[in-house]
Parts: sequence; C-alpha cells; structure tokens
Amino acid sequence: DNLLDTQFSLGGGVICYSALQQGLLTNKYIDAIPEDSRAKNPDAIWLKEKDVTKELVEKLKKLDVIAKKRGQTIAQMALVWTLRNEKMTSALISTSKVKQLEENIQALDNMTFTDDELKAIDDILNS
Repeated sequence: DNLLDTQFSLGGGVICYSALQQGLLTNKYIDAIPEDSRAKNPDAIWLKEKDVTKELVEKLKKLDVIAKKRGQTIAQMALVWTLRNEKMTSALISTSKVKQLEENIQALDNMTFTDDELKAIDDILNS
C-alpha cells in the first residue's frame, strides 16, 4: 500500500503487471492444466506445472462461483478487482487470442463489487 499511496500523492500512476497471474486467474486451469499452457512449457520462467496445486485449483473454483454470480469470468472479475483501487492507473494484460481480449474488455460491464463479494474474495485469497 505504501507504493500506491506514495505514487498517488506525487501524482504518479501504478500499472499492475500480470493482473491475471500468468493466466492462473482464468478458467483454463480449473479442470486440468492445458497442454498448450505456460505451466506445461518447460522453458516457462514465472509459472511452472508444480505451481498449479490442488489447493490453488480449489481457490480458483471458489472464485469462479463468485464470478459467475456476477455474470463474469474469473479473468474479468480479477481485472475489476485490480482496477477498483483509485490509485491503480491501469492493468497490463496480454492475450494470445482476440477472444481473450474481447472477454477482458467485457469486464468493464460490471465494475463494482458488493461488500459481501469483496469479503468472500478476501476470505478465499487468505485461506
């Protein structure tokens, strides 16, 4: 929070890098690790197959329930969660397909959270 507060007080901005956690905060890892994913790539730097644990998948499934209730995907909800902070200037995203970009843009259709949603998300992330 100190970085965000300092940048904000100085009139600067902060761009979130990897708001979707290298693709983890998408629906692609809920059932299995896709063969064409970063996690299956032996040369991957940031995301390894061993990082996609059973506990992580359980958290993703719980986040997916909240996202669906909001009419969103996990990716859309993650982007909105990132951008809800007025001190966050932008979120850097990367897509490999036009469909992913279109999905991310649709996050703008629901940019608010209820207090209950935020608490549920925090509970999942902190468990």
